[in-house]
Amino acid sequence: MPVLGILVGHSVRRFFPHPSAMIQFIDTVKSYDNCIALDGVNFSISMGEFVFFVGASGAGKSTIMKLIYREEKPSEGRVLVGQRDVALLSSGDVPKLRRRMGIVFQDFKLLPGQSAFDNVAYVLRALGISPTEIRKRVLGALKLVGLIEKIDATPEELSGGEQQRGHCPGHCKRPGHCYCRRTDGKPGPRHVA
Repeated sequence: MPVLGILVGHSVRRFFPHPSAMIQFIDTVKSYDNCIALDGVNFSISMGEFVFFVGASGAGKSTIMKLIYREEKPSEGRVLVGQRDVALLSSGDVPKLRRRMGIVFQDFKLLPGQSAFDNVAYVLRALGISPTEIRKRVLGALKLVGLIEKIDATPEELSGGEQQRGHCPGHCKRPGHCYCRRTDGKPGPRHVA
């Protein structure tokens, strides 16, 4: 089984369960048919903590993310997000959990022919946020990820890395629980969020 490392700053994270942790994996196992993707994983992440999941292909990084936003349930053990066991959430509560997260996927999709501004604003408009607040949040998000000069650029005019940074609804929604980011590439240090 490939090794999965959970890094905080420059050291590997040890598990210390904490009642105020934002995310906790407790003896978490995830298996698919005859393949064990995660085997007895334990860690906690506190609010504001900056954490990286690193490892070779097949180490379980994507599985961890899918468990956090409840695309999948653990085979054994517990996954707590904001002190709630995500496996016990009703199907109606799963979208509520996800609305409190900002998630940028590896296979992000941008609206072709739409500007960077409109691609970021799309989710906010769907949530019914006022145009004034949308403008404020989108400009802040584009500035944060270094794309303010590309505000009118369409996806076709952006590089792959710029496209990924341009898909940043999580920066705008002001997530209550966590911000999850899955990347294929390595964003520049200025753009890690």
